[in-house]
Amino acid sequence: MSRAVADLETRQRTIYALLDEQGGTLYIGATTDLRRRLREHRARAVWWTFVHTVETVATRSTLVDALELEAYLIHSCHPRFNIQHAISANASRQHRILARHGFTQETWLEALHV
Repeated sequence: MSRAVADLETRQRTIYALLDEQGGTLYIGATTDLRRRLREHRARAVWWTFVHTVETVATRSTLVDALELEAYLIHSCHPRFNIQHAISANASRQHRILARHGFTQETWLEALHV
């Protein structure tokens, strides 16, 4: 395994939510570098002017865990500007993912102020 691949596999991922002034969820994402990702949103996203709050929802140590959690939150919270992961998933699978991470649907929605 190359050093770059090994580094990518061991980097902590941040799952974050961008909220509007009323606390509505605009966007949910996962990244290894939150500052860089927010700069990218600010530079490219036409909806950036609606962002009022950035909340770190969780961190995960594996890419698979981070992407599963991100997909679940997008499906559950219906952020206005997420396009990726828009396909709905099986509800029982979503509950298994949450349980594996030690959370319930209520604690995630509470964390996102939904």
